[in-house]
Amino acid sequence: MLGFLQAIERNMLDLDAPDHTRLRGLVHLAFTPRLVERMRSRVESLSDELLSKAIAAGRLELTQDYALTIPSTIISEMLGIPAEDHHRFHRWSSVIVAATASPNLLRDDELVAMVFLLVVAGHETTVNLIGNGALALLQFPEQLRRFRDEPALGASAIEELLCFHSPVEVSTERYVREALEIAGVVIPPGALVYGVLASANRDANEFEEPDQLDLGREKNRHLAFGQGIHYCLGAPLARLEGQIALRRSVERMPALRLAVPESSLVGGRD
Repeated sequence: MLGFLQAIERNMLDLDAPDHTRLRGLVHLAFTPRLVERMRSRVESLSDELLSKAIAAGRLELTQDYALTIPSTIISEMLGIPAEDHHRFHRWSSVIVAATASPNLLRDDELVAMVFLLVVAGHETTVNLIGNGALALLQFPEQLRRFRDEPALGASAIEELLCFHSPVEVSTERYVREALEIAGVVIPPGALVYGVLASANRDANEFEEPDQLDLGREKNRHLAFGQGIHYCLGAPLARLEGQIALRRSVERMPALRLAVPESSLVGGRD
């Protein structure tokens, strides 16, 4: 296991230029908005297929049977992972998350790390976007009505849902290069720091009424996908999957509601 963990260390999230630039250049064209848009019909048909099963059963296990299946299936198909193996990397990624631009120049460890990153990041965060987004809509019934009745809100709605319940709460690790002071606290060089994206997205200095869901919010410079050179490569795909999955669910299941008290909900999944 140690050897595998060492191999996946050389992924884009943990590297800066020039290695980061070289590795990102290998895959970024597969995630451009134009190419991602071509996947719309597949995401729509998959969402409808899963919802039809749920409607027939009279119940939807939102995370396991819907929010997880959509993005994991799409990224698996993009990477050529056989359908019969999907459940295996669901389990692997859950365990791991808890604990030059020429392809022929890739080192073996970089190749392993790239596939690992695309598989895990390609579905884990979107699972959270769909699940958290559905919860936010149920917590604010008037906004749920707007989402269902005003399709023109699609783009701003998904940005608000990304901001309100960040799919990733904390950034990857960063190390201080030179001493800096934040809120009266001096952080020494070499110190390990984490940026809390979820906190930044509720900053009252940046967002008006940050604790209120507003699907029509115009000023919404959130950090759900990070910032700078490490801005999420799969952001266009996550947005597409989130928009379609949530809209299809509220359209086809207009009486959608929690099957258990909200107070009994817990984070994470098996």
